[in-house]
Amino acid sequence: MTLLTYSPHVWPGNTEKTRVLRPEVPEHVLTNDNVSSPSSEELAKRWIRIAMFHAICRPIQDPVGFIASIAGVDGAWGFGETRNDALVELESVLTEWLDLKLSNRDNDIPKMEHINLAYAMA
Repeated sequence: MTLLTYSPHVWPGNTEKTRVLRPEVPEHVLTNDNVSSPSSEELAKRWIRIAMFHAICRPIQDPVGFIASIAGVDGAWGFGETRNDALVELESVLTEWLDLKLSNRDNDIPKMEHINLAYAMA
């Protein structure tokens, strides 16, 4: 399963140069009926999948390419020559970012949809 099947959408106020990749989060990402009480590892994986649906990818000029980030996830961003490259790097960085936050038991992990890891890991 890939997380990079996004459809572009231009939000009001953005120029045509700034395209936002944010579809609706599919229901199967939000829930898993086969798991009654998900493990912390499963919650972290779901958090990352949902976070990637909130990724914003925008072109940059110097160096030429794209930068992908997620609002509220400070310090995690991806750069690439293409949108896809930037999103792939962001997903990798986001995984490491979350591992570090969880191992340090930081409570400033932003809530994604219905998953609040700061609360779940307390």
